[in-house]
Amino acid sequence: CLELLFNTLQKKILLNYSIKISFIEIYMEKIKDLISNNNNDLAVREHKNKDIYIQNLTQESIFSIDDGIKLVDNCVKKRVTASTNMNLKSSRSHAVITIYLTQEYEGEIINSYINLVDLCGSEDLKKSEVAGINRKESILINTSLSALGGVIYALTDKTRTHIPYRDSKLTYLLSNSLGGNSKCWLLSSISPFDEYLNDTINTLKFTQRAKLIQNTPQINKQESINTL
Repeated sequence: CLELLFNTLQKKILLNYSIKISFIEIYMEKIKDLISNNNNDLAVREHKNKDIYIQNLTQESIFSIDDGIKLVDNCVKKRVTASTNMNLKSSRSHAVITIYLTQEYEGEIINSYINLVDLCGSEDLKKSEVAGINRKESILINTSLSALGGVIYALTDKTRTHIPYRDSKLTYLLSNSLGGNSKCWLLSSISPFDEYLNDTINTLKFTQRAKLIQNTPQINKQESINTL
């Protein structure tokens, strides 16, 4: 993603641009800033213009592809993981990398951002055989994924007028990505093994439903005086 951005932007003559990155994980329904170790329980807020943001979140400026990759690698090492009966290194948190791009050309300014989201997989407590704190993690992971499924179902049901974004921090944070001024892609991982057939079917049903979401994104452009 960074290679595409930098290689495309550097070809545009007279274009001024800046790129920043933030990296958070949502663990046990708490938002942790993985760039700054001091922000462990951040709040999701809403601007008057209906834009959703995380208060006091660190946004680190990067000036090359390597800058961005090193930053992301350092943050990945801080994510919460645990060993379960199904996975030797299981992610115990949802992760969201956001790339913020500002472009300025001849007085016109375009602001945009890309959310790259790594969702925890839903977990069968009987198969994973987790206990104690890991069991509580699994319950909260499954609860947030259920909230995501509820939002996707509501977005694809033309009779629904209320979208339950606030049912979890994950869905509230990603409300614009899911049903707002955005394009949205979903990549789903499934298992080739017979013992996980039910999980595979549920994942495919979830993905099929998500494909029905229809957004109409527009460019966030501030026109120049000459254009006006």
